[in-house]
Amino acid sequence: MHVTVRNGVASLTGMVLNRAAMVEAVEDAYDGGARKVRNRLQLFRHEERPWAEMSDRSLAKAVRGEISWSPFVDGDPIRVEACQGVVTLQGSVENRSEMAAAVDNAYEAGARRVNNQLRIQN
Repeated sequence: MHVTVRNGVASLTGMVLNRAAMVEAVEDAYDGGARKVRNRLQLFRHEERPWAEMSDRSLAKAVRGEISWSPFVDGDPIRVEACQGVVTLQGSVENRSEMAAAVDNAYEAGARRVNNQLRIQN
């Protein structure tokens, strides 16, 4: 990721691992005093990602961030835990589509594997 600042306008370019990192970069630019932020950051596709060791706490936070941004998942009833790159999702979802989206979100955030314990509500 690259940041340039000119006349109070921060321009963010490059690649980030997930939406949570993108949001954090924009917030950091504003916190640093930028009046305006031009967000030109792009997400790595899952298969392009450089492998990076992420703490379990950071991974769980990134998964929660991905789920909270998803228009396809109601993240409130979903619990997220991470252990050595494996993310466990627990709770309930409305349907199979929401379940699949939550699992996809976990991989997008950087999970190496997902233990899907989500239940579909009756």
